[in-house]
Amino acid sequence: GGFLEAHIHQRLQIKNAVLETVKSGGYDPNSFDDVLISNVQNNINDRQLKLSRKKSIEVRKSMRDKGIWPAGIRVVGLQYLHSHQYRVKDEYRACIGEIFQGVISYRTYSSIIREMNRKYGHLFGKAFYESNFYHITAQPLYCGHMYNTQGELIKCHGLVGEPAVSKETFLKAREILEKKRRDPVKGVRGVVRPFSRKLVCGYCGAKMVIA
Repeated sequence: GGFLEAHIHQRLQIKNAVLETVKSGGYDPNSFDDVLISNVQNNINDRQLKLSRKKSIEVRKSMRDKGIWPAGIRVVGLQYLHSHQYRVKDEYRACIGEIFQGVISYRTYSSIIREMNRKYGHLFGKAFYESNFYHITAQPLYCGHMYNTQGELIKCHGLVGEPAVSKETFLKAREILEKKRRDPVKGVRGVVRPFSRKLVCGYCGAKMVIA
């Protein structure tokens, strides 16, 4: 029923082409009966695909609400086993633990990232980036928990073995990270800039920066 289908149908008519299909035999785009049957079949197939997709989404949501980690989700340092079970890889355990300990010790993000590159850079391909830091500190699977469809933290029943960090450590780190995100940015010599991230340029809409 889309533009592409109409375009292909028009090209077939112009070329006086007849399609031979394995299942339903011949299809003549210039025949009213063939076109009508084809349109009905396409609509049925499209509806079935939408129903299957909707059912799949509902199943995944139900699994999340039950604390079951859906298959196919890849997380750094975690190995998917079978039957919605996973474990923390041994080589990543110390790295993940030190990242969270660095946050709750109020170390600067840059110093944590530098140390991770020095000690564990080989685990992350080219380097340990800032994006790796934020992805890891936002992932509750490391403490054996997950977010349900309502955004609530619930226990994940698929963890095999010990978690990389405790739930208390994860929540403390999240609290510190969220607080730093809300607090006004400190500029040179500790001067607080209360309008940081709030003022934007009236001409182009870009965020104002100190220069």
